[in-house]
Amino acid sequence: MLRALNILATMKLQTIKTNRLVRSLSKIARRAGSVLIYRALMLFYLLQRPNVPTWIKTTLLGAIAYLLSPIDAIPDLTPVLGFTDDLSVITLALVVAQAYVDEDLKSKASLQTISWLGPIDVLDVNELAENN
Repeated sequence: MLRALNILATMKLQTIKTNRLVRSLSKIARRAGSVLIYRALMLFYLLQRPNVPTWIKTTLLGAIAYLLSPIDAIPDLTPVLGFTDDLSVITLALVVAQAYVDEDLKSKASLQTISWLGPIDVLDVNELAENN
């Protein structure tokens, strides 16, 4: 009887850990998705600015093309890691164009991200604006 209770307790603990892991991974995936969308929107809005040099716009277009391309270094369907290559390319393009990123652009990208993804944590939105 004690052994059966021990097994049940262990199974319950594993279920709790699994549920917690799934919730954590879901939150990470949503957060990664919001960061990717936010940064891609920043590239899009930078492309529309007349003061951004052509060579930077070419870099931004290349990054957006990579994001939209079905051919990736890491396939997008790979759990957790699927979009890391896309996020890296987008982030690198933003580093190149950093001198042209201002608060107006960040705000516009944040608002559009929220309108597409629905309500996300206020902390996530603030982190998006602060980290870029």
